[in-house]
Amino acid sequence: MKQPVNKRIATVKKRDGYIYIDPPELSDGIYTPESKNMVERLNAAVYMDMNVPSVRRWLKILGRALYNRREGKEEENVLMRRLPKGYILVKTNTTHKLAICGHPRGQLFRTLDAFREHLLWLEESTNNKITNLSANRDKCECKKCIQYLRGDHLPEGSVAIAVGDYVPLPTLLKPDVSLLSQP
Repeated sequence: MKQPVNKRIATVKKRDGYIYIDPPELSDGIYTPESKNMVERLNAAVYMDMNVPSVRRWLKILGRALYNRREGKEEENVLMRRLPKGYILVKTNTTHKLAICGHPRGQLFRTLDAFREHLLWLEESTNNKITNLSANRDKCECKKCIQYLRGDHLPEGSVAIAVGDYVPLPTLLKPDVSLLSQP
């Protein structure tokens, strides 16, 4: 009897020889296209062209980590189709390095290892059918979540650029409560 197939994994390699894998269904990412000012204030630019070798490398490493977790075996040629909802890949204007934007703490994941921990927690939460990621954050081992739980919160409505340097988030991220009182 055949094993059930994980529907989030392409079962056939594409013509280019890669298996394409979807990100976890659950996400705590806070980035939306309307909040692009947030990226600009982080002195970065959205950078998600899969044909760029550095972007493809990040999506390959993250895709392999997810595939290995889901299937329990190593596979070299795996690409994640996109980042989880609310996360984007950016290129910093100062260092010209890739980073991932979208963590609720408002900081960039500057390395693959830092985001991989968070990504695998999102995957585990999806598999365990967790409905409240905030209540489950203590299970995440990424530095951003550990700092968040420790109480190292940023001032409300801010984004960290560097240690001790804060910038207000764009007002588009703040709900307009006046709309709630209208009939």
